[in-house]
Amino acid sequence: MPEVQALEGRYSLRLPEDFRSYLLYAAPATIWMDDIGTQWWAAKEIKSIPDECPDGSPGKLNADIERESAQYLVFADYLMWCYAWAICCSEGPNRGKIALIGGAPDTFVADSFRDFLKLEMGDALEIHGGPSRRRTA
Repeated sequence: MPEVQALEGRYSLRLPEDFRSYLLYAAPATIWMDDIGTQWWAAKEIKSIPDECPDGSPGKLNADIERESAQYLVFADYLMWCYAWAICCSEGPNRGKIALIGGAPDTFVADSFRDFLKLEMGDALEIHGGPSRRRTA
């Protein structure tokens, strides 16, 4: 899909494999809102955090996210941009993690796109910045 290659080229990054597969085989052709209010963006609509939020995150900043914000791609939002989700495409320790952008504060909500999809399909509170039901070690 040319849009996926263009996205990687525009931001000089390599997409995490699960997210890349989603864009190639399952992403909508235009912005689409599901039954719970998540607007899924088409590949051509996806932007880095600085491009999507040129005045900075509308939420309380998280230093880990802010430090690599140019390597996070915003791919979906909730109820016409109450807040959004971005995937880390850096090669660092947060690669593939999903961040809630515009929350209070910006925070990680899933360790991978695949995990995010499972949580989203179950309308889990944690993707909205609510309490996690996951155990932490």
